[in-house]
Amino acid sequence: MCRTITSTTTGTIPITPPPLDTGPGTGGEGLQGLQHTPPQIVPSGGVQALDMPVVETPPLGESVKEPLTLPKPPRLALETDGTPHKVALKKGLEAIDRDHGADTAKEVRTILEALEAAKYLAPNPKAATQKLVHPSARGAVHELVAMNPRLLGEEARDLAVALLDKGAVAKDSNIREAFGESGAKDVFKTWFHGFSSTVNLLASRVHDGKPLPPEQQQKLLKAELMRGQLQATYKPGDAGAFGRSLSPLVAEGYGRGVRTGLWMAVKDMHEKTLTAALPKGALKDFDVFPVNRAFRYLGKEPVIEKGIPATLKAGECIYIEELGVQLVPKSLYTDKAAGRGEVDAHLGGLGLRNSPSECADILAAAMAGRIDANDPKGAIELLKPSLSATNSKQVQTALQKVELAPNTLLASAGTDPLTQSSKAQIQELREAFSMCALRAGEPGMPFYATQNFQVVKNLLGDIEDLGVDSMPSATCGALTDALQRAALALGEARAGVIAERSAPPMLVGDEAVIHDAVDEGLSVQRQAMNMEKFYQAMQDVHDVVRFQLAWTGSAPKLEDSIRALLPETMRAGATVASAPHALAMLDQVFQALPREQSDHTTYLKGAYYETAGVLGLPDSVDPAETVGDPGLRTAGVIVMEPHPNNAALQSIVPHDPVALIENVLGHGRTEPLTLVMDVTLNHLGDAQIQRALETAKPYIDSGVLNLVLLQSGTKFFQNGMDLASIGTAVVLNDKTHWTGFNGAMAETTQHVPEDDKGYIAKLLSEPNAEASRAYLDKVRANTALLRAALDREIPLGHAEDNAFEVCANTDRETVYIAFKPTDAYLRRINEEVAKAQNQTTPALDHDRRSELNGGVYKKEVLRAFGDLTAVDRSSFGFNITNFGECGETVRITLGIEDAPLLATYASRLLALGRELHGRPRT
Repeated sequence: MCRTITSTTTGTIPITPPPLDTGPGTGGEGLQGLQHTPPQIVPSGGVQALDMPVVETPPLGESVKEPLTLPKPPRLALETDGTPHKVALKKGLEAIDRDHGADTAKEVRTILEALEAAKYLAPNPKAATQKLVHPSARGAVHELVAMNPRLLGEEARDLAVALLDKGAVAKDSNIREAFGESGAKDVFKTWFHGFSSTVNLLASRVHDGKPLPPEQQQKLLKAELMRGQLQATYKPGDAGAFGRSLSPLVAEGYGRGVRTGLWMAVKDMHEKTLTAALPKGALKDFDVFPVNRAFRYLGKEPVIEKGIPATLKAGECIYIEELGVQLVPKSLYTDKAAGRGEVDAHLGGLGLRNSPSECADILAAAMAGRIDANDPKGAIELLKPSLSATNSKQVQTALQKVELAPNTLLASAGTDPLTQSSKAQIQELREAFSMCALRAGEPGMPFYATQNFQVVKNLLGDIEDLGVDSMPSATCGALTDALQRAALALGEARAGVIAERSAPPMLVGDEAVIHDAVDEGLSVQRQAMNMEKFYQAMQDVHDVVRFQLAWTGSAPKLEDSIRALLPETMRAGATVASAPHALAMLDQVFQALPREQSDHTTYLKGAYYETAGVLGLPDSVDPAETVGDPGLRTAGVIVMEPHPNNAALQSIVPHDPVALIENVLGHGRTEPLTLVMDVTLNHLGDAQIQRALETAKPYIDSGVLNLVLLQSGTKFFQNGMDLASIGTAVVLNDKTHWTGFNGAMAETTQHVPEDDKGYIAKLLSEPNAEASRAYLDKVRANTALLRAALDREIPLGHAEDNAFEVCANTDRETVYIAFKPTDAYLRRINEEVAKAQNQTTPALDHDRRSELNGGVYKKEVLRAFGDLTAVDRSSFGFNITNFGECGETVRITLGIEDAPLLATYASRLLALGRELHGRPRT
């Protein structure tokens, strides 16, 4: 049955979805717990075509007698293709039966029998113990499982592929030997083999006197390092639950205040360089920080050195340009024990720490140098300081074993695996792409599936445009694997699709309509996990695209892509700058301004919580409430966000940039003004931004206005993929009036890795413009839908039996919702906590409210959503909704889910609030 939940500010209370069925076989226990029963095989004469519908089957765990849907036979017959390889399957099947259980072994046999029926596998007439395997058999395995998602499991799929791939069994064996049988073998997953193989293949080329050019070596090594760093904004527990990488290269995340493993490795490398160059013991009184540029710390200006100085002056901050590091004297620390953490927080607040991508560039160059010196072991040792997380000792031991006994990457004769892919690999890649296109194009597929794959098509164009002929074998394999996993997730999505649920939610005026189909198709837990798996596959696709654009040199220029989004009359005069983080970009802009302007700086209410700190404004300076405030007319610098992004506030209103420009400049002003607009929550092509630019143009041309459009590229630039760390600024001014500012900006240019800039440029280019706007529109619509459902029941200041209230926000194009514990509930738990701790009840000031809210968030809110994939993350703009604690409030940042998950989010939060309100007092 399909019901409609209607919510308006004056309408009916939303209907709470029915309780979720979490019994065996429904998906509530997680995908890993499902037991598969191998079905019967269609005889050779009854092979079903690829475009035939999947046969309906009973739930997993029941007896299944229906035939499988089989893939089409290969285009070239196995007997005439001329390139089959031979494998002996008996020993491998016996090992699977022993290591993975009889049920899984039966499934693998089912897959192999199906392949034989579809002509991808045949007995070898010359050897009774062998089978002939068609070159595209691996792709056929993925097709088979994708078309029969309720009958065949992923574990059996992977094991079958391993049996058919002559190298895969050896790879799996090598990893098991290195890590043992414990869970530690999951630490690196496929990254482990790829990294070690790349190092050893590069070393072999050097040993044979045929090294790759240094630039290519560095790109290949960086690609492996970034795969190890991927998906780093997840906490370890969440990463493990979702089957994401648990690589020790990830210390905690991409966050600006976080010491990632790659950053630690770069820091260690520079410390050793400095120790060797300086007098003995000179470095002991300093901490070393790899950063984007020099920074002032505790009011102390840095001493700039081109290279490593002969000596270090005690008590001085020293920035060494050659290394890109700043030395901070430990004597400046106010707390000796926590001093380094104070600097970390300072760097985070300004976005100055080297990003993972920058660190990977530095490490890859150093590794390539050691490989060229016939020292592959030394190249691997550079990573040791990064391995500071769980299992680091085992990982280091494993890396040593792999380096001393390298795996062999098998490739067809005449194929250089470091710079080419074989014809069989390329064919498998084409088939995987075609399968995804077929699945994503089916009627009624969820928005997340169609939009994401459209972006992939926009990035790839025709698969040949990606330069597949010059694609390294490992890269081709990674892309093929990601597309095959995407096809599986699309098949699972199709199994649960109903047209009404899959249609985008409707917004009509103030009315929000959510179609609830929780009791149809897949359970919400399986929907959520399947979306997560698809999202992971898409991230891997984007990661390969980023590499391949850099490898082939085919990426557009970031400056050109951004200028193309501006009105045509303003493109030629626009200057585009970039930095590793948006806050670093803001800091660069502010530092470039003349003091007579920057001394008269103000900002609009609702600005990002770290903005005031970057501008050097004390807490005593209050922001302007509205764009019409007359006091703005005397400001030299104004910072504003059209869609304010400070979720810590209990009340937010949008700011109209056109009204602000008219208020400040529309009264004959002649004094120069710098207006910095943080448009992170906009697309530059939005009508709102275009109107603002048209209004600003006369003032820009006259020389009175210096307009800067600032954006964080980690959010909507990437359609939620969260791969590159970047901030951009579009500077629009009359060059004859703003010579000093423009010169200062040019002199303080910050380094952003070229592969990151090329990837972002491709995403911002015209072919992808419509899909990017659709992504942001979907997030905005989802936000409005969920807010309408919550506003009706728990608005700010309500008197209902619920412990939560939604903070006020009149911005209809925002991308988040903030809620908080009610004052009544805070007073209650304040007394209870104080009583439990045997203390006098403290005052409910900001710090105490934040402390109590943090406890509720970690212990209650995250627990209530623990079986879904909406988790705590350190940023926003992703495909999947996430939470974040913001002092006295909690931020919900919406993703691009369809209606059933939105309905579940609303019902869970409302139910939790009622539960907390009704708990007996302690």
